[in-house]
Amino acid sequence: MSEPQPSPRFIVISVAGIAGGALSAIFTSQVEIQAAETLASAAGAIRDLQAAGAVVPLVVAPTALLNDAAGASELPRPTAANGRPRILAIGEGEMPENADAQVDDPANAPALRAAARELFTDYVVAHFPKALTSLHAMLDTRRLAEALAVSEQESDLLEGQLRLLRYSITSTSRMSDQQAEVAMLDALQRATGVLEHQHFDVGTVIFQEGHVIEGIWIILEGEVELTRRSRAAEVVFHRGSVGRIVGLLALAGRQQAFFSCRAATPVTAVYLSWTQLDEALQREPTLLFHFLTVLVRSLSKRLRRIVELQLEIEDLNAVLAGERDQLAQTLRRLEEAQTRLIEQEKMATLGQLVAGIGHELNNPATAITRAAEYLIEDITPLISELPEGQLLSHALSTAMTDAPLPTAELRRRRDALAAELKDESLARRLLRVGITTIEEYRELFGKTSHEVRERRLRLRERAYQLGTSLRNIRAAGERISAIVKSLRSYARTGGDDPTDVNVHEGIEDTLRLFGAQMHSIRVERRYGEIPPIKGIAAQLNQVWTNLIANALEAMGKTGTLQIETEPRGDTVAVRIIDDGPGIAPEHRDRVFDLNFTTKHGGAGFGLGMGLVICRQIINRHDGRIRCESRPGRTVFEVTLPASKSAPSRAQPGHPPA
Repeated sequence: MSEPQPSPRFIVISVAGIAGGALSAIFTSQVEIQAAETLASAAGAIRDLQAAGAVVPLVVAPTALLNDAAGASELPRPTAANGRPRILAIGEGEMPENADAQVDDPANAPALRAAARELFTDYVVAHFPKALTSLHAMLDTRRLAEALAVSEQESDLLEGQLRLLRYSITSTSRMSDQQAEVAMLDALQRATGVLEHQHFDVGTVIFQEGHVIEGIWIILEGEVELTRRSRAAEVVFHRGSVGRIVGLLALAGRQQAFFSCRAATPVTAVYLSWTQLDEALQREPTLLFHFLTVLVRSLSKRLRRIVELQLEIEDLNAVLAGERDQLAQTLRRLEEAQTRLIEQEKMATLGQLVAGIGHELNNPATAITRAAEYLIEDITPLISELPEGQLLSHALSTAMTDAPLPTAELRRRRDALAAELKDESLARRLLRVGITTIEEYRELFGKTSHEVRERRLRLRERAYQLGTSLRNIRAAGERISAIVKSLRSYARTGGDDPTDVNVHEGIEDTLRLFGAQMHSIRVERRYGEIPPIKGIAAQLNQVWTNLIANALEAMGKTGTLQIETEPRGDTVAVRIIDDGPGIAPEHRDRVFDLNFTTKHGGAGFGLGMGLVICRQIINRHDGRIRCESRPGRTVFEVTLPASKSAPSRAQPGHPPA
């Protein structure tokens, strides 16, 4: 057994004399407090200490210095073997970008103690978990308990891995090819962490026939061709896409490549040397079974295909010259059929996944909402029976009903309260418990002594926090239920038979599911009174998804997304408008071509066929799609026939926002 490593030397740096004495009271003699006059001297001290093997888990500096442009650049956030220091800003003002936490008032001992302990604990948990018990007196109790709970779960993890191994042996044979490929990639990700991606342009040779292969490539995006030269030409024997493994024939050892591998489209792949593959197989037991499943299936398909191609080549060489045009038409039809199959498979899979997810989420969401309502109904009469019940009930009711105020309004009311009370700290506490005016304060507390006021204020703080928690629980349950409803509505297939479809509902469901990507995007809805259209809802939802996703990607982090609908005779027009950089004129006429993309390095997700699929879906609905673009404004307009069974006008599904 190896000797235990000595505990490192922990040092906390206080800049410009800020909170130095308070830090000494927070931490024991195991942590040394050092002073630095400026951010520059603090940066130098950090580098020197880390070079000497010491650990600097925390730097405490004034907010004003950290917000200064020059000052911020002087304090680096170095990454060494023991990680970067956490930075605690002290003082009022905007929280600095390079800070991890902020305390407005250095004299607020409880807040300073809580922030310092939390940051120190985060650092120790991340980089020195073996020191948790020796440093427990200085650590945040809650975070310490969480960290220790993780160690207790590790033994359970080992038992679970054994069960997973037994399950993998019996289940991989029942997987489809796609499921097996996804399972293999997931297991590889778990084993290796962040995979290093390699990108290849069209035509790039990944490895050459006759060269020694040192590892394998796993295709993440795009397609590759495996070729071998004959006397007359280079013959394509196999095309591999997402999930495929290339370099298999050298798996038994360092052998010369039997084929050449070339990128048929823009390709993203993961390269694994034999050593990396062996290590991954050791780290993740399930990887072996998924890898062998994909390997055996791929090799068997390739073998069959190679034999078939050898026979076909001998028969076709004599007639290829006169049939090139016919072959080109056939290839186009095959590509269109493949696109339709991909679309159908994706939507069928999406429907199945959403149905399962919706069922699993809806029940607990409903339970959360119902439990919150019961608590809200029952807790008020219970509290009213307690001493100071009226005060507590008022705080509880205020927390559950008051809407959060804007930051500017909160500052204004804080300043007004502070001016009346001559106590800014008390004003802040009152605002935190929903007391925003001096009249409310006087009504609730009257002319009471400091001790009575303090006791009542503490009671109100607890009651207000309880009300806030109940409100948040109820809101969270309702939010989950709304998302589940949107998922179900978005992914409903309804079979292949057209039905009357509400366009606005489909668009709103799509926008709701993009919510996480639209925090800084302003959405303008200009909905007209349009009738339903005759179509397949899931397919039309795919159109809205592709068009909105392209618009969001074009705008980046900020911008305005406009969605307009209007009746147009016997048709309905839908316009998706973004204020991104626009599409270059030389690309505008090609955006609906198969395998064409303007995204750097190829499609950002999927197969780069979003607009092709959109056009096919719109064509099958007897509609049309067109694009107009200039810098600052790109418009995709979809026109679809209105349902003949519906009235000429109908109310929009959602009002303009």
